[in-house]
Amino acid sequence: MAVRNPLIPFLVAVGIVGPFAFAPVSETDVGWHLAVGRWVVQHGSLTRNALSWTYPDFPCRSTSWLFDPLLFLTYARSGVWGIQALTFAFVAATLAALALACVKANPHGGAWAVPVTAALLLPRQSPRAFLCSWLLLALCTALGVSARRSLSYWTRAACVPLIALFSNFHSGALFGAVALGVYCAEAAYRSGRWRREFLTAAAGALALLCNPGGLHNLLYAAHHLWLYDSMRLSELQSPTLLSLPAFYALAAVCLGLAWLRRKDAPGDVLLCLGFALGGMWTARVAFDFDIVAAPVLAAGVPVVLEKYGKRAQSLLITLLAVLCIAPNVHRAQQLHPAARWDEKALPVRATRFIQEHQLAGPLFNSFDEGGYLAFALPELPVFQDGRTQAYPPEFFMALTRAGRTPEGFDAYLRNQGVTWALTQTQDRPGSGSRLLEVPGWALVYWDEQNEVLLRRDVPLFKPLIAANEYLYFHPLKTDPTRVPENVAALARPALEQYLLEVKRFEASTPDDPYAALAHCALGTRLRLSTAPGQCTHALRLHPDMFFRKLVQRAQSLSGA
Repeated sequence: MAVRNPLIPFLVAVGIVGPFAFAPVSETDVGWHLAVGRWVVQHGSLTRNALSWTYPDFPCRSTSWLFDPLLFLTYARSGVWGIQALTFAFVAATLAALALACVKANPHGGAWAVPVTAALLLPRQSPRAFLCSWLLLALCTALGVSARRSLSYWTRAACVPLIALFSNFHSGALFGAVALGVYCAEAAYRSGRWRREFLTAAAGALALLCNPGGLHNLLYAAHHLWLYDSMRLSELQSPTLLSLPAFYALAAVCLGLAWLRRKDAPGDVLLCLGFALGGMWTARVAFDFDIVAAPVLAAGVPVVLEKYGKRAQSLLITLLAVLCIAPNVHRAQQLHPAARWDEKALPVRATRFIQEHQLAGPLFNSFDEGGYLAFALPELPVFQDGRTQAYPPEFFMALTRAGRTPEGFDAYLRNQGVTWALTQTQDRPGSGSRLLEVPGWALVYWDEQNEVLLRRDVPLFKPLIAANEYLYFHPLKTDPTRVPENVAALARPALEQYLLEVKRFEASTPDDPYAALAHCALGTRLRLSTAPGQCTHALRLHPDMFFRKLVQRAQSLSGA
């Protein structure tokens, strides 16, 4: 479809990303962005690791020191809805810049590459500072493509002050400087004015230092080289063909299109190749590739028509449509926009338990969840959080070694002085998952996301352990498929304790089918009038044949 006005494709792209910007906030790093932003607003610039009790004086500068207070002030004024609206604004601005780039690359329908980019960015779209680097990269791409068509040096040079500004929002400003360097090299090759273009590219590189962190922002990327092996974070891993098939398919397509136009736009070959290799090395760069790929798609589709005919062009457009739609069908099905924190992804419910019981003292928390805790519990310094540059390298290495066995992890935490822990049920790097199920620790809270465990030898915790320890309905001690048999073997006092534990669990985790099954079995044995209703509720939650047999066994139990 040939559309000179990019408004319609832009609106289609916004329509794709818009609803997802307003999904419940589930990103684990949003918390520390808010916590750092609160610190900057209240105390000024952050120069040490003030959020953690393990390394409170370790030198640390925020690489997103302008984004963090912007996010915090937005949240303070508008709550979660404000965070979602800010996310939408940054992504929409990025798509607007790409629409300009695509129209400059191909005035006759080139803007239709923008909805493709919008769909491909969805898996990583979240309220984080890299949204600023996306916007900068899109702006530099738009200015670079515009300068290519207009042969205007100053249009390209306008990237330099933008890089200087955005270097204060995210260390990913580096990618904008890389794009500027490529466009300058292309212009120098075409015009022969190597000195002027070299100085412009150098100015873009120096602009990366225009922030309080200076070289710290540039060293931040190198900081992840050692972390790659000691902490297996998904966004730092090399994406496989199965994990990001759209990226690999698009990389192949765009490299081919860029090669077809190598005489007209040699810089596109360098951009596609460089960002594609970066995306193959680490997943977080794969989405930056989608941005530089947009104008390459816009300019390349007509070349396919000219060289290979309508059938080839139709096949290419069909492939792009599949790349956009297929990976996001399940996301659309699971989308339920709401201005709230996602309790299934963040320790929201466990945090309420911590606040209710006023837990204090040195705690262990998972790597993923330290950010949310630092924000939600500002009076409680965290053990660790997602700001990898805020801790020395040996910290994560020691944590990884200790986590190889429960006994080693127990000894490590005791040596650190940890008295209680908030762990994750899912086995992730630095999560502590299933590593504290040892005699010296008592489980006093759990849901499908988190567990709270207390050291038994801390006198302060003895009343809380006596009142809240899970002895029967326990994530490791309870085989869900044997709930009816386990309930049948208990005497009445144990049944009553078991039922109290199930009710506590259901208060934070309603609609769990196995909790409902246990409630059904316990109610039947205790001859409670609510038992039939609980059994019916269990069947509604998990209506398959195997589970139905478990409920029937629970209903057949004799009274205590």
